[in-house]
Amino acid sequence: MSAGPENPSRSSGPATGRRAEPARPAPTPTLKLTARLADVPGIGEARARALAELGLRNVGQLIAHVPMRYERLEAERPIAECTHDALVATRGEIVTVGPMTRGRGRSGSRFKAVLMDGAARMDLLWFNMPYVRDRLHPGVRVRVQGKATRNGPTLQMVNPLLQVIRPNAPEPIELDERVRPVYPAGAPAASWQIEQAVGKVLDAALPAIEDHLPESFRSARNMPSLADAYRMVHRPAHLDEALAGRRRLAYDELLLLQVALGTARAHRLASFLS
Repeated sequence: MSAGPENPSRSSGPATGRRAEPARPAPTPTLKLTARLADVPGIGEARARALAELGLRNVGQLIAHVPMRYERLEAERPIAECTHDALVATRGEIVTVGPMTRGRGRSGSRFKAVLMDGAARMDLLWFNMPYVRDRLHPGVRVRVQGKATRNGPTLQMVNPLLQVIRPNAPEPIELDERVRPVYPAGAPAASWQIEQAVGKVLDAALPAIEDHLPESFRSARNMPSLADAYRMVHRPAHLDEALAGRRRLAYDELLLLQVALGTARAHRLASFLS
């Protein structure tokens, strides 16, 4: 008696005549706008407390905290190609690290490290950031981002963003030119820390943003959706995109103001007639 054809779903051998479909990445779960920042992976309690001092306690408040301006961060380049007063990224090896001292004319701590990329030197200075000192020692490879300024014959960066490249780890890809947002900030949290926090929540939070304007209305006026507008202001591909996102948010603010004024007038008229 024939056993019949084998069920292909139970076959252990490779399928023939059909190309396997590539695995699709798992969708990013939606993050509620009311979620506490302290509960977001990658932010944590300490950073959440600092953001709370700026009035940013949940995801929605963080998304609504839009940049006040933008800076053009040039593409990553060797130290020798960095120019004075330009926002750049570069990488190399720490060759010396100075002691923690008091900065002249500044309160708090100060320390200096020297970065070499084999052909040129850049001095790195950090003020009031003692925890960075613990991450640096001669031989460590790092990438830094910040404004390069000339101090005599040597370029320097003050309080640059720091990425330590772990030993035996692959070299990170070179950074392309981009528009970097600058956020309203304060002593508890700097602009770059707010930018990092926004990066932790943006992709997962955007699907939760509902648009009160219908698509037909937006299309007739060449407006992005509200979710796209927030993506544009926080992570613009170019400056024109950031400006388009800001225009949409400004339109909404004026619309809400007109609605509030109209509601107040209606209440006053109702009170007068009664």
